[in-house]
Amino acid sequence: MEAISLIDYAHAARNPQAVGRTVQLDEDRYRTARPITDPFRLFDCSRENDGCGVLLVTTAERAADLGNPPAYLASAVIGAPHDWGATLENDADYISGGYATLARRIWAETGLGPSDVDVAQVYDHFSGAAVASMIDFGFSPRRVRATSSP
Repeated sequence: MEAISLIDYAHAARNPQAVGRTVQLDEDRYRTARPITDPFRLFDCSRENDGCGVLLVTTAERAADLGNPPAYLASAVIGAPHDWGATLENDADYISGGYATLARRIWAETGLGPSDVDVAQVYDHFSGAAVASMIDFGFSPRRVRATSSP
């Protein structure tokens, strides 16, 4: 989560329109930031989470006329696991980012897997959810930190 937060703020500093562009974040500032809720610290939580993204999809024939080499879309899935919603906090697979079902579908539809991917762009406005989604898609191993009972 630390690495995600550090790189997010580093990229924001390069974007004159980013809300967090003036935040100077390094390892020490991240590690000493006030806790929000375990395991999240201040810089793991987005204060500016409204926004949007656009992916323009067209036919291969139309893309050929656009002047740049096209990127072909092998698959696209949308959905959520059964009973996804407000009760997620009580879900048996709490570590999941909610993408495990979609990951299985996209890998099955494309015949590809995590080892076939050179670059993945993952976004969530909380660093922990970004890590969980990378785990769901198989880009990172699932490791559960042992905690002691209070």
